[in-house]
Amino acid sequence: MSKFDFVVFDLDGTLLNTLEDLADSVNAALENNGYPAHLYADYRTLVGKGALNLITRSLPETARTDEIVEKVHAEFSEIYAQNCFVKTDVYPGILEALERIAATGVKMAVLSNKPDRYMQGIRERYYSNVDFAAFRGKREGIPVKPDPAGIEALAKEAGASLDNAVYIGDSSVDMQTAKNSSLFACGVLWGFRSREELEQHGADCLVASPEELAEFIVEA
Repeated sequence: MSKFDFVVFDLDGTLLNTLEDLADSVNAALENNGYPAHLYADYRTLVGKGALNLITRSLPETARTDEIVEKVHAEFSEIYAQNCFVKTDVYPGILEALERIAATGVKMAVLSNKPDRYMQGIRERYYSNVDFAAFRGKREGIPVKPDPAGIEALAKEAGASLDNAVYIGDSSVDMQTAKNSSLFACGVLWGFRSREELEQHGADCLVASPEELAEFIVEA
């Protein structure tokens, strides 16, 4: 059985390694508009708060006007829509961990700050055999993480209670999301951010591998 009644996962950096496709798409949009590109390593700290924030932070400070951000964001969106599955892949061991957790009968769901229009394609491509009760990204009218509104809407869609729930992610935003929603905060160490960041933002536990995550969630 599961320690929790509802298990919610972040997507990018937790279940799916999307870093290089995101970086390549942002860099292409930047360079097309005459701005410098960034290294893959830089994107580990740039991603996490939605695409608009990603574009804003990737631009030079002097170029962060509404007009420029909107233009580069629109171009990035077009490029990423065509290239979001080039290098992206599931982290090793994740599918096995999800299978073991799902076998307990617990409700599972995903909440990402990635635009919701990408989520169905991602679900079908990578998680078609995983029984998620809900699989959502950023939607109109619902604030992005770490606002608790997204978790609340997700739980309603999944028909789940938040009284005994865990949020699993790789960043400070994820830990803050858990805390703002009164969920147990589980940080993963294979993602985009550091152990120190997760600890500083309230992680209740840290796991070093998908196998260790499954061990933690599933009670013997």
